[in-house]
Amino acid sequence: MHNIFYSLILFVLCASNIWSQVKIKGSVIDGKYPIPGVNVIEKGQNNGSTTNIDGEFTIIVSDTNSTLIFQSIGYEYKEIGLEGKTEVQIILKPQCERDWFDAQSFEIYAVSGLLNTPVGGQLKFSFPVFFSQTTLWTGIRYQTDFDRNNLLNGEIGIHHLFVTCNFDADIISNYRKFSLEGENEVESISIEPNLNFKKFKFIIGYGMINYNGTETNNSQNSTGPIFGLGTWIGRPFNLSLVAKASIYKNITEYNGEIRRQFKRIETFGRFYKLETITEFSLGIGYNFTYRFKKQKID
Repeated sequence: MHNIFYSLILFVLCASNIWSQVKIKGSVIDGKYPIPGVNVIEKGQNNGSTTNIDGEFTIIVSDTNSTLIFQSIGYEYKEIGLEGKTEVQIILKPQCERDWFDAQSFEIYAVSGLLNTPVGGQLKFSFPVFFSQTTLWTGIRYQTDFDRNNLLNGEIGIHHLFVTCNFDADIISNYRKFSLEGENEVESISIEPNLNFKKFKFIIGYGMINYNGTETNNSQNSTGPIFGLGTWIGRPFNLSLVAKASIYKNITEYNGEIRRQFKRIETFGRFYKLETITEFSLGIGYNFTYRFKKQKID
């Protein structure tokens, strides 16, 4: 009899705890545009959520009088009491006038080279490491004509390694192998520190190249400096442009990219040239954002 009584009490307590949980929906904006990647945590609890690409979130809280904490790199810290509301809209003011283009994400692209490698694809993956602002980013791209033209490009980088309101630094390593008609082949690897200011990016790096230019009788294995410049235009355009040149003995390798993001869709155009090797590539992809792990605020 006592066991039944205690079981009923336990059932009532568990049921009341479940029934007391409430789903809260909301969005976070900067006054005009949505803010993705904002951490949303119920104060004093371990449960949390993250805003999606449209700045929207859903979180389960213990009751409608809970307090929510909102945190994001580059924006003010804010605590908001729900006061019985189940839907909220939060405005976060930026601490720094910066646009962060990367996030916790997985991206997949279809790519087409207009001149030599018409069919291809690209994968990109990023996640936080080391410190709260640091992101490890990696990607691979392959294009081909299913015959003698092939392009393989791999990249790995650490973004936001050093961060202030007006500056942050990235380190990117790039590997490229391009074969054209079986006569011109190039293989290169580089280390490229990126110095990012408010609206400009400066690239100063170093690369190694193994080039076999049959058409021009120019074959070499050499090293040389890399210089580049980039800029970006923030919302609503979300547009970035980068151009760089790798200067080797008697040859120069050119790379350029223009990229635009609209919600989860990203498009880009790329240009590559080394002597007689030239390629224009167009790509379109989809961005899958995710929450890597729950955030806990003490």
